[in-house]
Amino acid sequence: MLVAMLDVAASLARTGVGVSLEGLEDRVGMLCAQTLDLGPDAAASVRPILLRLRNRLDGVTALLKPPDPGTPPLTA
Repeated sequence: MLVAMLDVAASLARTGVGVSLEGLEDRVGMLCAQTLDLGPDAAASVRPILLRLRNRLDGVTALLKPPDPGTPPLTA
């Protein structure tokens, strides 16, 4: 569910629509806490999902950052 939310946020951000990630921290925190409760084998099976989630979050974060003032504008 979180990966899908981040995919939607990325799509919106790419089109210039404002995106708020408010509340996401709580969901990710809960997911991390639940993962810590897993045994080693179960946690290992969840690892690829958590890595995919982190990559999606990094991508959305990069889209939401304002451009560096010294960066030339992109041209088509």
